[in-house]
Amino acid sequence: MTANASPVSPAHAKALASIAAGLPPENLTQQDDENSAMPSYVFASNTTCIGISKAGGYLTYLINSRPIGEIRLSQQAVFSRAEQFLKEAGLENMRASYYETADGICTVNYAASQDGILLYPDLIKIGIALDNGAVVFYDARGYLMNHQPRELAPPLLTSQEAAASVSPFLEISSWRLAVIPTPGKNEVFTYEFSAVSKDNPQQQVLVYINAATGEEENILLLVPTAGGTLTK
Repeated sequence: MTANASPVSPAHAKALASIAAGLPPENLTQQDDENSAMPSYVFASNTTCIGISKAGGYLTYLINSRPIGEIRLSQQAVFSRAEQFLKEAGLENMRASYYETADGICTVNYAASQDGILLYPDLIKIGIALDNGAVVFYDARGYLMNHQPRELAPPLLTSQEAAASVSPFLEISSWRLAVIPTPGKNEVFTYEFSAVSKDNPQQQVLVYINAATGEEENILLLVPTAGGTLTK
């Protein structure tokens, strides 16, 4: 998304950082620039650190390491606050996938969607403080590096044909189309099947079947924890 974006000045970047952090610009101090794959201006104030891309002026990350007080927010309030923040940032068609709660912060993973197809490479992580609903963690670098309109032809296989590649030891409960990253930093168009083990119905599994070849591309175990649902 930054490839053809217009450059922003340090002053403009600071103004954007102050909006994202909810702090007056004079409270932010410019730090050393981040000259990585996504060159960014970096600003800090006490416990807060913010990155703004030099091209486009996108909020790349925000970290607020302040202590978290007494937990007051419900899970529904967390998702509402996170989605409000994304909307204010101009990010639409984002869908929550998994979340984890630790140290008073609920971190939710959001993936972009296109025509109902999930785009897992286009990932944003957003952490909500459970004491007052403030955004204390945000990382959009995966989204900014990967997001673009994709030309996704209709899958060559039907869902029934793709489901035939799922292990017979699993019982499928639902499916959807998804683009997933590969270890070689490419992408593949898949069917995502939610399933449970027939031997252990408590074990939930996600199986990714190539929508063109029927090959199994990946399989993830869903691990429920006291703080949310993780994958491995």
